[in-house]
Amino acid sequence: MRFLYVYRFLIFFTCCSLATAWGQSDRLLFSVQTKRVAQNTKLVSLCTDASPLATKFRTAMVHQVDSLYRLRLIARPYHVDALKQLLARPSVDTSLFSTYLFIDALVATSYDLFRGNLTAHAVGFDAVSTLYRNRDDSLIEAGLKGIASEKQMIRWLSSLEPSNLDYVLIKKALLARQKKESRFSEGSTLSDTLLNLQRSLQLYRWIFHFGLDQFVLVNIAAARLDLYENGSSVIDMRAIVGKPATPTPRFASFCKQLILYPYWYVPASIAIGEYLSKIKRNPGWLDQRNMQVVDARGRVVDHHRLNWRDFHAGYFPYTIRQSTGCDNALGVLKFDIETPYGVYLHDTNHKSAFLQASRFLSHGCIRLEEPLLLGSKLLRAGLDTAYLQSCYADKKPVARALGQPVAVFCLYLPATIDAEGQLRLHRDVYKLFVK
Repeated sequence: MRFLYVYRFLIFFTCCSLATAWGQSDRLLFSVQTKRVAQNTKLVSLCTDASPLATKFRTAMVHQVDSLYRLRLIARPYHVDALKQLLARPSVDTSLFSTYLFIDALVATSYDLFRGNLTAHAVGFDAVSTLYRNRDDSLIEAGLKGIASEKQMIRWLSSLEPSNLDYVLIKKALLARQKKESRFSEGSTLSDTLLNLQRSLQLYRWIFHFGLDQFVLVNIAAARLDLYENGSSVIDMRAIVGKPATPTPRFASFCKQLILYPYWYVPASIAIGEYLSKIKRNPGWLDQRNMQVVDARGRVVDHHRLNWRDFHAGYFPYTIRQSTGCDNALGVLKFDIETPYGVYLHDTNHKSAFLQASRFLSHGCIRLEEPLLLGSKLLRAGLDTAYLQSCYADKKPVARALGQPVAVFCLYLPATIDAEGQLRLHRDVYKLFVK
């Protein structure tokens, strides 16, 4: 028993001493996963043996991590300096902490390559990742536990990136730009083009790592929407997104139902900030736009009987909603999405706006060029487009549940591939990347 305590103390002392010597940056980043992966005795041997095969493995692994960081395909050069020090020693360091350090670098690199390493501004609300987190851990751990050679390690890292054509072409553009600029050394300043290519690659890795058969991607930066099936875009259309003053939020969530002939419940910020002064001057303004006033219990009230002069920014106990029909701001179809932002995808009664080159025009919601096409694809039981195109007035909204929830990613990708396979770099309208 005394020997066991002494052994544990020595291991602890060695780990603490090495961690202190190499600094805070070389503490284990994925300690739980690293210790699980260390159950692979073959991988541990490759990290500790003095054989030429094991030495070659360690050298190749450090080179892989270093190279991937220089491309910024991973967020940091995970433990590279410390690992290079270990490689330079005349004898192999077989301590537990050194073994963990090699494995931890491999674990961290694997996670970055598999699901990206998103910055804080990339997505504000994420209802998708939580459903896949345990699966992600299991996949990474299972893959790393199967590594028994240098070739398997390199093959494993290569397998983690998406095979999607958009990703492949953007990465190709990144490599070409890197060669042209030759500025990927430490301390150099990366060009905006390189940074934008890297940002999009990170987001694409995150999106595709979920392995979804079908999902919607709204690219705010391009004001476009794509429906992906089996890794490829099958529908591509223009969208209208938020103005810089009222930007479309970035989120990942699910659409569970479509609303045919939806009401438009005017957000309080618009009702009070934009409409109230107009209604005070002319209460008939509401009638001209087929709008109603609804009380807290959902009952329509006669707005002509209200004393509008009593209402102001601090007091307006009603909701304004627009009646259904083709004149409705949401058009005849709304895609319900569960987010805290109160935004959704929808039809619009202003079709001409899609002809504009710059389509940053909304209060935050996403208007679609061809909503019925998207709705028909998502609603596998069939969408009655003739019913919607008839533009009936004052119809009651009808909810149509999707067979299964469809993920909707609303993100800001500064670099994309167009339908002709050409790279497109989008203007940073929201100034998210201002240095």
